[in-house]
Amino acid sequence: MIKHLQLALTNYCNLDCIMCPHTLETGMREKHEFLPLGVLQKILECDVGFQTIYSFYLGEPLAHPDFYRIMELLFSRNLEQRFFQNIEFYTNGTYLNPDLTSRLFSLLNCHREQGRIGRIYFSLDAVTEETYHCIRRNGELKKVEENVLNFLSQRKKSGLDYPKVSLCFLVMPENHEETRKFAVTWQSRLAEFGDAGLISTLNNEEFSALGKMGDNVFIRPLRSYKGDQEEMDRLFLSVSAELGISAISTREERELDNSVGMRSGGRNNPCAHPFTSPLIDADGTLLPCCQDNRRELSLGSLHHENFREIWWGEKAYRLRKAHLNRDLSEFECCRNCSASTPLKDDDWNEQDLE
Repeated sequence: MIKHLQLALTNYCNLDCIMCPHTLETGMREKHEFLPLGVLQKILECDVGFQTIYSFYLGEPLAHPDFYRIMELLFSRNLEQRFFQNIEFYTNGTYLNPDLTSRLFSLLNCHREQGRIGRIYFSLDAVTEETYHCIRRNGELKKVEENVLNFLSQRKKSGLDYPKVSLCFLVMPENHEETRKFAVTWQSRLAEFGDAGLISTLNNEEFSALGKMGDNVFIRPLRSYKGDQEEMDRLFLSVSAELGISAISTREERELDNSVGMRSGGRNNPCAHPFTSPLIDADGTLLPCCQDNRRELSLGSLHHENFREIWWGEKAYRLRKAHLNRDLSEFECCRNCSASTPLKDDDWNEQDLE
């Protein structure tokens, strides 16, 4: 039963961040892709509704040359919120200049009854230029900070109380000594506009409730691609303890998620993603999961088939049945995944298996 859509507007990013798969896996996406408006049109015609559209994946969504046009299309076609209720995305903030911000708030004001951009996650990871340049290469912290503050100011003037913002900080060896200063600095800045929460890592249940929260500083553990996750977790937990905020390691997060619903039996129990969370990549490929960076689980292309034919097609059925049968022998990507989401009874129905 579909709940969310992850919509990759592009696989291109203007920054070169040291912790990103783009940087760590050379050649993963050598060709820059931008979601064609024609593919978006096919999605809008699929007659399927989503609670939330997450408009990002392995790229900077605002780098799409038609980003504003895409937002226009989504909202103009969302009569009575039949297509979506909410849009959220992560951004490095470099493209969110005053002009684009102004146009977005004008758009949201014109379509108050047709959904909302509920939250924007600004990925900063630093509070000094030196650390920012070390982590987010090719970026300029001052410019991003100005864009965020301008965004908050224009939101206040617009009369809207959304999009809410999260200022994100991934704890890693290069920046952990700045965590407290980052939290204090941005809580102080956010307080001028209303909410100023401080939160830490969230399991899947808590992350689902994040949309109901106000503005916040979001301290997160780094999900490492280097085989040193335990070391990253220890660093994160140490920093969280110093800040006095509740936190759990990525291992504890997985164990907590695995104790919920149908996953209570162990590692190879069903994951919700192939049932609830389709991902449309920037080239039109439909994937069952956002963890499949190499597109090993490709279900088909929207250039050749429509959404319904692919999502309720043979490849998708076979993957779902494998999860329900707890036999992932044919699906190495799923078998080795450490970031699955628990499948609950209300996440699927017979249509998903016909």
